[in-house]
Amino acid sequence: MNGKIIFRFDASIIIGAGHAIRSMVLANRFKELDWHVRIATNLDSYNFIPNLRFFERIDQSNLLDGTSSCDILVIDSYDIDEQVEAQFRKHAKKIVVIDDLANRSHDCDILIDQTYGRLESDYKNLVPENCQILTGSNYVMLRSEFIQYRRKALEKRKKTKIINRVLITMGGSDPKNYSEIALKELVEAGFNGEVDIVAGFKENTIDSINHLIKSVNNKIKVHVNPNMPKLMYEADLSIGASGSSVWERCYLGLPSVLYLTADNQNFFYQTFINREICYSKNMLRTVLKTPYQLLSKVDNYCDGLGISRVIKNILF
Repeated sequence: MNGKIIFRFDASIIIGAGHAIRSMVLANRFKELDWHVRIATNLDSYNFIPNLRFFERIDQSNLLDGTSSCDILVIDSYDIDEQVEAQFRKHAKKIVVIDDLANRSHDCDILIDQTYGRLESDYKNLVPENCQILTGSNYVMLRSEFIQYRRKALEKRKKTKIINRVLITMGGSDPKNYSEIALKELVEAGFNGEVDIVAGFKENTIDSINHLIKSVNNKIKVHVNPNMPKLMYEADLSIGASGSSVWERCYLGLPSVLYLTADNQNFFYQTFINREICYSKNMLRTVLKTPYQLLSKVDNYCDGLGISRVIKNILF
């Protein structure tokens, strides 16, 4: 065993699954490197994300009382700032923070923000002077399953002429039912091809989506906890939330129509729309009629090596 690492995050229908999913990419890599990996989260979060069962869970209070000391503590939570992080210092040799808001101070050794367009200067006055700041898409952490699909996905994009299959994915939770809204707008735009809808981990909108499906002629399937790389590979267009899964779509060269489903997505959404990397939902009808070659221009923004860069900076 090389060392002990603890990941601190929460997940729920309201919070979403983003913190958990990006932290788990890093957790899995440390597990492959033979580190003792534990997750500090509440039981509700643990039960919300099925794949967390592969990790040992400890209570968050263990980080403060010293019963779970570690070599590295990774924190991914909007509810934690420098005051709480300072209390972890005596029980963690190194603190790593994953953030994407740049709106509060941190007491950490490494700060990671994989948001495209984010600058090191955005955090300069929010972290200690000796903190290492890793910002931008060079540090996007992707699951290995997506890396395995990249080559054939990009080859498929080259051969695609029109949009025949659309993927709707609004993240690990969809409390405001954006999936159904997107499906309605897709149908109203006249799309008659295949549609895959990815429901959240504990989706409460499946019944209403299934009711809507009965009223349209499209070939529509609803998926719960599916093979996401495969669905993205098979799709010609994605309609989705502006969260971290955008990077997965970009990496596989999948054009995206973005919905702004939470306030914390605003910087990412505005950057991608303004730079015409992705499209706003107001562009859906135009996108469906646009020659496919003009849509496939997203794959240059993520090279899949971000996780290796992050690991190298944490360990060396």
